[in-house]
Order: sequence, then C-alpha cells, then structure tokens
Amino acid sequence: MKYDCPVLLWFSSLQPGPYMDEIFHIPQAQNYCMYNFSHWDMKLTTPPGLYISSLMIYFPISLFKSSLIELCSVFNLRTTNIIFSSLNSGVLFLLLRVIHPKSSHLISSLYAFTLSLFPVLYFFSFLYYTDQGSTFLVLSALLATKHSHHVLSAVIFALSLCFRQTNIIWLCFAASCTLLTKVEGRIRSEAGLVERLAKACVYLLLQLRPSIRTLLPYMLVCIAFSIFIVLNGGIVLGDKSQHQITLHFSQVSYYILLTAVFTWSHMIMLLKRIISNVKLVVICFILLTLLFILFARFSTVTHPYLLADNRHFTFFFWRKIINYSEYTRYYLSLPYAITAILITSLLVTGSSELLALIYWVCVVLVLCLQPLIEFRYYIMPYLLFRIHSTQPSIVTLILDLLTYSAFNVATFYLFAYKPFFWEGSIDVQRFMW
Repeated sequence: MKYDCPVLLWFSSLQPGPYMDEIFHIPQAQNYCMYNFSHWDMKLTTPPGLYISSLMIYFPISLFKSSLIELCSVFNLRTTNIIFSSLNSGVLFLLLRVIHPKSSHLISSLYAFTLSLFPVLYFFSFLYYTDQGSTFLVLSALLATKHSHHVLSAVIFALSLCFRQTNIIWLCFAASCTLLTKVEGRIRSEAGLVERLAKACVYLLLQLRPSIRTLLPYMLVCIAFSIFIVLNGGIVLGDKSQHQITLHFSQVSYYILLTAVFTWSHMIMLLKRIISNVKLVVICFILLTLLFILFARFSTVTHPYLLADNRHFTFFFWRKIINYSEYTRYYLSLPYAITAILITSLLVTGSSELLALIYWVCVVLVLCLQPLIEFRYYIMPYLLFRIHSTQPSIVTLILDLLTYSAFNVATFYLFAYKPFFWEGSIDVQRFMW
C-alpha cells in the first residue's frame, strides 16, 4: 500500500476529476456521503457495494475531523481501491498457502505479490471502479470455503454480489469445489474422467442429506439472488437497454488469448511436457479448433460501445487483431485451441481433472452472456486459473513479474503521456484498459 499511494498521488495529479465510468460512480458515492440514499443514477448497472464501502471508511473519520462530504473527494474515494488492492495481495497469499501447502513461504509471497500486479486489475487500483472490491470479496469467500467455513463464505459471497452480480457464478464454483473435496478421496485417480464424474454423482446422491446440509448457505444466497432477478426484471440495475443477455461464446476465446499473453512463460515450458501425449493432444486440438471456429462464425457480438469508444484497449484489440481481416477471427482459433489445452493441463496438474471441468463450466457461464468485450471481465477467471494451476518455479515467477511490470509501465505511460482530444470536445481523453 505504501508504494501505491505515491502512484495514486501522481495518477490523480494527471486526472484530478472523474474519468470514464467514474463520472457515474463518484457522484453516486458523494450522494451517499450526503446521506441521500434515495438517489440512483440509472446509468449504473451494478449494486452500491463500492459506495457503501467508502461510506464505512470515511464516516468514522468524519466524526473526529470534517464533514463526510468533504472527505468524499475524488482522491479519497479512489483510495478505497488502494485499500482493497493491498488486502487482495494478503488474501492471495493465504489462498496459495491453502491450495499449495508444500510450497515455500518465499514462493507463495512472490506469487501473491506478482498476481496482485496483474495489469488489468492493478490499473483499477487508481480509479473508482468496482473491480478491486469485487475481487477481494470473491477471494475472501473462496478462502473461507477452503477452510470449510461455509456460512461465512456464503455471507461474503452475498456481499460480493453488491459489487458485481456475476459473482453468483463464483459462488457456484466454490460450492462445487466443496463437493469435489468430499468425493475426490473416494474416487480412484487412475479411472477415466467420465467414470470419475459418474462415481462422484453416485456418491453425492448416496450422501444427499449431508451434502445439502453443507451447501445450504450457498443455496440460500442463490435463492435470494433469484428473487432479486425476478423483482428487478433482470440481472442488471439501471439502464438495461445496453446490457441485454446475449449468447457471446467468443468471449471465452478472447479470455484465452489474454491468458496466453500473460502466462506465455508457463505455456512455453509446458509445451515440452504435453508433446509426450501427442495423439490425445492432436485430437483435442482439432476438436477445440473446430469449436472456436463455430464460436467465431455464429457467436461473435459487436457491441455499439466497443466501436464508439477509442479510449479502451478493447477498441484496438477488436480492430487490429480480431477484426483485422475477414478471416482473422478464424485463424485465431488455432492459438485459442492450443492455449485452452495448456490452461487445462496446468489446472489438471495443479488440482484435478474434475476441478478443471468445473472451472471451464463457470468461465463459460460468467463470460458467454456478456455482449460487451471488457478485459475487466477476465480478472476473476484469470486469478482463479492461476491459483489452482501448477505452482510455478522462481524463474517463471520472475518472468511473470517482468511481464506484468512491462504492461503496467506501458499502460501508465499511455495514460499519462499520450492524451488526445475528440473533435468538438475540450476534455482530455486517455487510453486505459
């Protein structure tokens, strides 16, 4: 945190006023700081968890210093995410110690620090967005699940829904991992995936009552969330016109591509190992390539926001990579396929085949209904993949750290020193994730 504060000071000196989605988030938080809880900007589509968090931080301070609204300045509100960012580093360390208990404290510490610098997440430590808070609560809930504190986990997951509604999928991931822990010790590891899955289902049916008892806290949150969707008329708050549910399976492809970029060193080292099972790899590669071609052909969505805003990197990602030519999206099916195989291999060796299956089901559910390409949607899938995959060597971690640092420096350089103006506007525009 002590290193992030000077960065925030520099960042806010460049952009002292609200930027991008902050023009909605910050006035909403400031209304809460004036105890105007009835006000709601219809452009906001996520619940008020972020604003309540800031209120909880600055209300006690206001009792001894100045008025609450004076404390809720743009800079102070952004500090909320500096706090969440610091907490994320600690929670990541604790999760890594649970998931990989044989790893040394040094490796776990370096790994947690590196993941906390994941460029898409780290950049939003300095803007008033929901990502850092949402990530902290999901990771904390998962940590409680790993320690079998299921009631606590369900409560934290319920709080996470106040930051981002799609976190309900990660609640299902945690609940599924709980069941997986119950059955894995009773299934022969040498059995095939289908056989193990069948045996797991049979075992859970035989142990139905204790399984329901364990999962009851998660089920209650799911029921409450379902009631919210019915009463709200959909999953998003506010303006629903630009956030219609749309089948967009190509989102999974884009996530895979981003993962390849940020785990390139892991992928290269793993390639040597998977070649030993050439026949299986070739079959999977062909089938996945065909699948991603189908995604590209029948499930590619071009959202109006994507084409209208050249401040986001996704604008250039779409124009210069995905839509570079008529056939580029189909050619990319080849790297999508090989990266998907490598991601799955890392998950299987780091955890199990069943966990890899659960992971991919949840990734598809959380991404395929999002019409807009947003790299921020890939934060949780990426972090959960990394903490459950094979523990990296010190060399690979250093390469990760260098890669993340290079992207962070480049992002901040573009944001700070390559501003531009839209025609007919005097407002400074800046590049960002």
